[in-house]
Amino acid sequence: MEATFWKLICQKIETHRVADGSNKDLYLNPIIEDIYLRESAFACNVIKANYLRTKDSKYYLDYKLTVNAIIRRIQDYGLASLKEPIIGTRFHKMKSGSLPASIILIHALDRAIGISNVNRRIDINIVSSLVHNCQVGKGSYSHDAISTSKKKPPIVLNTSAMVSYFHSRIQGSKGNKLLEDTFMFLVNNQRGDGLWTYCDINSFDKLIWRNQKYVGRKCTKAYNYIKQDKSIFFGDYLHHVVTLYYLTCALENKPIYTAQLRPSLGKALAFINNNSIVEKNKAHLNYEWEPILSNIRHCNFRDSSTYFYLTAALVKLAKLDKDLVKIVPRVETYINYIMEDLWNAREECFNPYDTGDMDLLNKIMKRPAESIFDKAFLYSVTAEGL
Repeated sequence: MEATFWKLICQKIETHRVADGSNKDLYLNPIIEDIYLRESAFACNVIKANYLRTKDSKYYLDYKLTVNAIIRRIQDYGLASLKEPIIGTRFHKMKSGSLPASIILIHALDRAIGISNVNRRIDINIVSSLVHNCQVGKGSYSHDAISTSKKKPPIVLNTSAMVSYFHSRIQGSKGNKLLEDTFMFLVNNQRGDGLWTYCDINSFDKLIWRNQKYVGRKCTKAYNYIKQDKSIFFGDYLHHVVTLYYLTCALENKPIYTAQLRPSLGKALAFINNNSIVEKNKAHLNYEWEPILSNIRHCNFRDSSTYFYLTAALVKLAKLDKDLVKIVPRVETYINYIMEDLWNAREECFNPYDTGDMDLLNKIMKRPAESIFDKAFLYSVTAEGL
């Protein structure tokens, strides 16, 4: 069954390959019908994995051509090639200065050709400068480059975790102090139940969390209204697991810090275990703790990519500390759910959301990451690690 499943994934990926023109050998995002460069980096990992499985030289050639096309785009356009698509109600635009659009691409290229080749073929200082421009405080980073004309931007935990990978992999020993600062920031900003919320939390937020039984519903509602996405009660499953994944990637490169982060990782996994439901040979995630969506907005509630980040994180973490992953259901049980419940056979793609609640889905604005690319990439990471 797994071999058939993998073949279907690869066939779907190939339908988005550009055959000619200026975007030849790159991959179109079907949501925006345009190039989102990190998804081409995801795709070349899938093609590479398929070559290693089949030994068919066609896939090796396609993999090399896509890598070269990505490198050329970065060489020609620099940071402008690493734009992130933002979808509105009637339009989409490409926004510069995004850490997720940049570091995730570097991570995918790293897996495809190795970091030494990445450093040799592109000017990594492009991304290093962006990381510097996104730093808000000690070990903390925003989603986008900071503008001097605006107020202090929100500090985002999952992008800070992405930076920890970047420091661990790109900057070598020179990045150790920056890496340690980011690790400590993430440890100190973890909620009492193990969740990494979307934004950073302070002492007052933690006080509200610890005493929520006594604060009362009206005060909690007022607190959430004032804090909005910065509330200690605001978070989603995807970004919790993305934080876990990139922390684990950083520890792969710097395993000496594993023991130091073990308590925090254990809490993060305990949160996942407490919000997982095992039925026979399948484990699925319980999203009921996520905020209730009342208005149309961009968000990642019920995002099915959570499963793919989680399984990839677990196979990586098992190599660092096999006892830690025993906290959660076996990775195979989540994979069984992916294959049996998230694959949409009619569309030949993964369902982007793990829900059939149309009222909720109609309130979630479309996102480029609803496509198959990140899921296929992370599935290839998982399959390689098992």
